[in-house]
Parts: sequence; structure tokens; C-alpha cells
Amino acid sequence: MTEGGPVVVKKGDNGTWAVEGNHPGVKVTGGSIEVPADKVGDSVTVTAKVGEGDLENSTNSAAYSKQAHTVRKTDIIKKPTDTLSGEDLHTKTGVVGVTVGTEEKDYASSNIHSVTSKEQLPSLTAGSTQDIPVTITYTDGSSEDTTVKLKVTKAAPTAPTVEQWQNGNLKVTPDTTNGGDRIEIPLTEGGPVVVKKGDNGTWTVEGNHPGVKVTGGSIEVPADKVGDSVTVTAKVGEGDLENSTNSAAYSKQAHTVRKTDIIKKPTDTLSGEDLHTKTGVVGVTVGTEEKDYASSNIHSVTSKEQLPSLTADSETEVPVLITYNDGSQENTAVTLKVAPVAPNVTVQPQDGTTGDLTLTIKRHDDTKYPDDSVVTVPGIDGTFKVKDGTIRIKNDQLKDKVQTGKVTVTEGTKLPAETDGDKTIPAKKVLSATPTFTVGTQNPQTGNVEVTVDGVPEGTKVKLPGIASEKVVTGGKVELSHNELPENPTTGKGIAQEDGKLPKEGTSDITIPGKLTSAKGEPAREFEVTIPLPIVVPDPEHLTPEEKTELEKKVKKSNPNMDVKVDDKGNVTVTEPKTGQSKVIPVKDLTVKDFTPVKPTDKVPVKDKSHLTPEEKKQVADKVKDKNPGKEVTVGDDGTATVTDPTTGISHTIPGTDLVNQDFEPVKPTEKVPVKDKSHLTPEEKKQVADKVKDKNPGKEVTVGDDGTATVTDPTTGISHTIPGTDLVNQDFEPVKPTEKVPVKDKAHLTPEEKKQVADKVKDKNPGKEVTVGDDGTATVTDPTTGISHTIPGTELVNQDFEPVKPTEKVPVKDKAHLTPEEKKQVADKVKAKNPGKEVTVGDDGTATVTDPTTGISHTIPGTELITIVPPIVEVPEYTEGIGTTGDGQQGPATPSDDTNRRPDTATPAEVPATQPTEQPSQTVEVPAQLPNEVSETDSSVSQPQAVLPNTGTQENRATGAFGLLSLLGAFGLLFAKKKKDDEEEA
Repeated sequence: MTEGGPVVVKKGDNGTWAVEGNHPGVKVTGGSIEVPADKVGDSVTVTAKVGEGDLENSTNSAAYSKQAHTVRKTDIIKKPTDTLSGEDLHTKTGVVGVTVGTEEKDYASSNIHSVTSKEQLPSLTAGSTQDIPVTITYTDGSSEDTTVKLKVTKAAPTAPTVEQWQNGNLKVTPDTTNGGDRIEIPLTEGGPVVVKKGDNGTWTVEGNHPGVKVTGGSIEVPADKVGDSVTVTAKVGEGDLENSTNSAAYSKQAHTVRKTDIIKKPTDTLSGEDLHTKTGVVGVTVGTEEKDYASSNIHSVTSKEQLPSLTADSETEVPVLITYNDGSQENTAVTLKVAPVAPNVTVQPQDGTTGDLTLTIKRHDDTKYPDDSVVTVPGIDGTFKVKDGTIRIKNDQLKDKVQTGKVTVTEGTKLPAETDGDKTIPAKKVLSATPTFTVGTQNPQTGNVEVTVDGVPEGTKVKLPGIASEKVVTGGKVELSHNELPENPTTGKGIAQEDGKLPKEGTSDITIPGKLTSAKGEPAREFEVTIPLPIVVPDPEHLTPEEKTELEKKVKKSNPNMDVKVDDKGNVTVTEPKTGQSKVIPVKDLTVKDFTPVKPTDKVPVKDKSHLTPEEKKQVADKVKDKNPGKEVTVGDDGTATVTDPTTGISHTIPGTDLVNQDFEPVKPTEKVPVKDKSHLTPEEKKQVADKVKDKNPGKEVTVGDDGTATVTDPTTGISHTIPGTDLVNQDFEPVKPTEKVPVKDKAHLTPEEKKQVADKVKDKNPGKEVTVGDDGTATVTDPTTGISHTIPGTELVNQDFEPVKPTEKVPVKDKAHLTPEEKKQVADKVKAKNPGKEVTVGDDGTATVTDPTTGISHTIPGTELITIVPPIVEVPEYTEGIGTTGDGQQGPATPSDDTNRRPDTATPAEVPATQPTEQPSQTVEVPAQLPNEVSETDSSVSQPQAVLPNTGTQENRATGAFGLLSLLGAFGLLFAKKKKDDEEEA
């Protein structure tokens, strides 16, 4: 021995070897001595002695060089959901071999018979590390105790939810109850991005990954940093204790912003409203689906800088920030194009003869546009090209009615420039009626001539042969003064032209007489009068006395020293008192018909009653023009309209207070109302919508349509606006409850695994919904597209589980595979006694199913834990006849029976060596009489040729267990002797 002197093992009188003194670990087994390897040196010489004192003799063994011996082990790594069995204790994990000297041997080469747990195998507790004590038994019967390490990973985390933010970026949401402590997202470049959960529960992006961020518990990864298919991993624990769960592969959808250029005039105003909806950002494309602005889940589009000024003939990129309803954002730019300054366009008087119309086209600074610049005219088909600063519209291109609107001029590739105000384009001229002229007899005293004009209305202008000026038909005739006559008679056709029509010749020639001459041969002189400016009257055909007096005063003022008389119709006769010559001024030349502008029935809603925008002014002008056709209208900043008759120049104003109302912008509620059917709201749902809208728009009247669209009206102005139902209501849903409840250990405190089971069942019944589960099992089901949530009480989702209690005593049975009804009843009674109130059924193999009748939850207790085989009865004979002895007095084997059908694997005593050979496969020798837990040969339930060792999963070879059969052979010898005696007595 290395310490304490040699150990002495002495042979007793009965031939048994015994260790003398106190030497722990030194023992004698099967005729061989086992000494712990750590108690002897590297080289050992053993001495056998006989006799005492002078009679003593001894013999030394050859020196034995001890070989180093260590057990090779590998940690057992398990998940909490795995199963731990005896198979895990050896071969690939646990004990994986030995090292003898310097030679490493695998399990199969290590002469290991079995590795068994010394205790009950532990449960798999998530995140735990523990040592399992085991016993290694070698094929030579020696054994040693050691431990193997069991490491249990953390409980598998719940896979994260993978989807997309509304801005198109990847959205990864870790599970709130069991999401692990880090999330790994694969990137197209630079390896995966890792997002780690801190001690305070906050997720943080590790490393340098620009654009990757955490918002509201969800991770945002730029869409261009991930592939088309993304699988995200949730992980928990480190090293051997790590566990992970992958999400399903998510197929990324393409996302692009749809934009339309913002077109403005220099005089317009650029506001935030121009950045979205109809211009700027007008929607998105998701996958292949094009969505308009209202359907794009866009919350706002705002300029990232101060809005630019509107510089004529410019193009600018305006950087904007898009914020979506889910809080995600996206940067982009929209294009602002500003048209050139408004052109100067003048509508010239229509050609009286042809009806053709000429427009003068100039730039704002009165310079000419280049030839071939393109002009569009309101209401006129086609376009016109500028030539020498003008365009000409043929009469037949004009419309039958007056056209009003803005003229646009496009110079080259520039944006069209539009006039500031509307232009009035006259109607097409038609031919006047055919006139018939009759020339009267010339007055010999005055020289005047009357010409009767038939076939045309009053007021028609006529041109007569030899007469320089146009005359106007009054009372069916025109009067030619002596001074207007040609010097000599002139023949030709007269021409009549009605107001607004083309001229028409008479059907035959007429002759206009020449001037008369006096006796001295000088031409007679005509009396001349001065016509004053006309006065404005409501009805020129029915003048009031006051209006006639006013005419008289104006004519006298223009013709002093003349006699002036006004007839009933308003015609004024002016007479020279000295000569008696007179002239009649028709009432039509002295009066202009007034008009009263008609006010529109509806007012125009405007943002600022003191400062109307150009668009608002146009709306006011259009409404006034509709009520006052043929009139020119201009609108001031306060909405006041000036209405002018272009034929008379008479103007009137309509106050802005009669034409505009202060507009308002309806405010949308921040939260939408969940409804059962978005197309058919119930009265109660409509009331909820109305109440929310009224809260945001105090003082306004609100009505709600079937689809949730709200009409918001200002009762003081009558102005109404609508808020689309899509902005006010969300489709509600009724969460579907699972048909089966989840059994749990504590209904008030569910474990993460139990919560996951509940969540999975609820998600199966409510696809596409997000589910979170509380401690008491209550599930909150949320529609991620609307944010609407509903709860399902835990009482409807979980049941209190139970752990069936096993009886302390097993029921003995004759056949473990086929219990009798009575045996089944005994098993059921024992189980019921330990599980009061539970229902119990027992199978043929003794397995008991224990059911809670209130919840339907069942558990089984294996038959192996409830029943045992009835032990065989062994009779011991009262005598030893037939039992032989060996030559040294030791008991020998019994005489063999006539039964020659022996088990081929069963060793006989003669096969068992009395001593072990010197060369041992291990440093200790141990030959047990019967290995622990080995199934006895007398067990009638065992028909296989091999017995199974518990907690190993290995099968013991019968040949290696021969030593354990010695006691059985002895028992068989006794039975054989007793049977022989009984046979002799019967004989």
C-alpha cells in the first residue's frame, strides 16, 4: 500500500478469504481481492505466504505495472421538452469510454457492461445544470461510481411574429411572455443583426446596424437589408443551455410610394395639403396592388424643411416624411413644378363683318411669346399657335354661347402658363335678318331723308350707299340728315347688322339722294346738335318723369341756347330758335339700360373670409356668372364681386358677405369605432361614431351614413364636409373560443409553456390575430390591422390540472399482460382511494386512466407502477440427499435432471472460474452473486433470453451474468432432490 503498510488478506478455516485490519475499499469478491487503484503504487508486487514463524514460506508475484484509468465523459444536453432515459447516461453522452494508460477507448471498446443511475433520474428543469451519480459496471464484474453532468437548456422561446411595417420595412415582434432574450435576423450583408433583451425588459440593437431600431416592442429592419424570404430566430440562454425557435419563413412584399408632381402657378399658395392625397404622395404599391392615399394607411405627410417659395418657371424636390398609422416612417421627396408667370391675354372685339376673334398673347412683361407657342382657349376646341403675338379664332370655331375661363400659353417644353383671371370668349355670330330698304322723299326744306327698314328688329345698325356712318333703326326707319348725304345721288345695296350678328345685304339696290343746293348754288347747311353721355335707367322704353327731366337737363347742357322738348317715349327734339331747324335725338342714344346683379343661392366656403385664395375667388366668380350670364365678374380679396355689363360698361357689386362663408376643417377622432359590418352600421354604432365626431367638432351637427361616413355641418353657415367611413370605423370581430381547454397546474399562475399552449389554441381558431395570455389564462385577441381587441376569459380557456396519486402498494397479479376483472377492480379501488372524486378505468396491462369528471382531464398511471407479478413458491427439502460435495468439502452442483432443453445462454457452475485471471480489464475486481435489479429466472413473466437493467437501456448478456445464476442453480437442485424423494415414497 502507498500508505499504512501492506494490507493482509487471510484465508480462514472454512476457506474464505478475509481482509484484516481497517482498509476501506479493500474487499474480497468471488475469491479475488479488490484494492482501490489510488491505494497502491505504479508498480505492485504481491506476496503469497503460508505457515507461521520459522515454518513460513512465501512467493512473490511478478511486478505488475499499474495502468492509469480514467472515465471519459461528455455532458448530456437536453431541452425541457425532451425525455431523459438510461440511454443518455452512456455511449454518446454521459460515460462515453475510458482512458487506459494513454489509450483512449470509446464506449464499445471499454469493456463496460452497464451504466446505471444510482438514484431516480432527475426531471428536466429548464436552465438547470446538475450531476447525476452513476455506477459503471464492467464486463469483469468490477464497478465504479462517478457522476455525469446533465445540462438542460432554457425553455424554448415562442417564435417571434414576422410581418412588415406599413412603410415596407421588416417588422419583427418578440413574444411578450416568452420571447427569449435575443432575436437574430439575417441580413443580406454583414451577417445577422442581433437584438438583445436587457434586464429591464428593453430590447436593444447590438453592433452597428444603421436603420435597425426598436419601436414599441417591435423591431424595424430596412427592407433593403433583408432578402425576399426571411426566417427570424428567437434565442434564450447561453452556450450549452441555449435554446431557440425559428419563425416561419416570411416572404417580403415589395413596397413603393406612388407620387404625382405638384403643379403650381407663381401666384398660388403652397401648403402641407399639396404634399399628399391628390398631388405629392398619392398612395403606395404593396406587392402588385396599387392603393390610393385613403387606403395606404398613411397618417401624415410632412415637409422636412420649410416649404419652398413658388418661383416662376422652376422645378424643386421637396423632402418629406411619411408617417404611417402603425408609427413607421419613410423619407422621400416629391417634385414641385411652378409654371411661368401668367400671360397677358387681351380679347379683341369680334370682327363685325366676319365674326372672327383675335387674341393678343404677350408675356407678363408685355414681350411677345415666340411664334408657335401653343394656346388653349376656354370652351374652344383644339389649340392655336401664336404668330406675331396674336392668335385668330374663326367665327365658325366659336361656340353658340359665350365661353368663360382661363387662357393657357405653353412655350416650348415649359409648363403651361395660365391667365390670372377668366377671359370671356364671345359666341359665334350668325347672319342678321334680310333687310328691305325703302328710301323716302327728301325734305325740300331740311334736305333730310327717311329710309324705312323692314324685316329687322329695332336697334339694328344699317349701312346705306354713300352714307359714311352707321345708322340705327328706330321706329322701323333711319333718318339721314342733309349733312350726312353724299354730294351726289348714290346707288347700291343697304346692309343691316343686328346686335351680335353678322351683316346682311338687302335684296335690291336703293338710291340715296345727294345734298340739296341753295339758290346761290351753295350746299344747304344742316342743323347740328351735340348728344350727351347716356344716363343709366332700368327701362329705356318706360322712362319715369324724373328720368325725362334728367334727359332734358343733360341735352340742354350739351346744346345751350336751343329749345329742348322730350316726348312721352323719351325722344328729345332740339330746335334752333332762329332758323326753326330741329333734330330728334332717339331715346336709345340717350339712355343705357341698367341691370340688377343676381346673387347665387349658395355661398362659397372659404378658409379666410378676408383673404380668398385664387381658387376660392374662381369659385365665387363661377357662381356669380352662372346667375348673370354675359356679364364680366371680378372678385376681391374679401369675396366682393364686381359684375359688369360689357356692352354698356355698367357695373354693380355684390358684397362678399352675400357670397362667401367661413369654412372649417372637420377634425377626425383619434380612435375608430369597431363595427360588425362596415357597410351597414347599426343605429347604436352610428351614434357612437356621431358622438366621437361631435366631441372633436363642438357646435357642429353630425349625421352618419350606413357605411360610417359622417357629414359634419356648421349650422350657422350650412357648410358641410364629410369624413369617410374608412377614417371613422373599423371592422370588428368576434373572437372564436377553442373547443378544448388547456389543463394547467395553477389556474391563477400559468407557466410560460401553458400560456403558449393557450395562445396556440386561440390563434388556431383566430388566424391572423395577435394573442397575448395573462397569468390567469385570459387571452387578449387583437386584429393587427385595426388594433381592435377582445378578451376571452381564462375560465373558458383553461382547466385546473391534477397529478394522479399512485398507490403505495402494488397489486399482485398472475399475468402482467392480461389482468383478470377482479385484478382490474383491485387496481381501480387502490387508485380511487388515492384519488377521491376521480373516475378510473384499468386496461389489460394494469395501466390506470384517471379522469376528472368536472374537466374531462385524464392522466394515466403505467401498469408497471400499479401491479407486480405473484412470486413463485419455493419449497426447501428437509434433507440433503442427492446433494454432492467437492473433494475439498465444498457444496457441489446437484445431479442434473432429465430435462435436456436447457437455455443456450445459461452458464453452468463448471463455466465459472474459481479465480479471476491476473490481467484485468479494470483496476478493481468484483463478481456479484446477482447484479442489482436483475430479473430472476423464476419470474414467469420474462420469456426473453436476456434481462433488462433499469436506467440503462442496455441488455445484459446471459453469459456475463453467469455468476448471478449460481444461487438459482442451487434452488433448482433442491427442487430436483425433493421431487426425487416424493417419487420414491409413491413407489
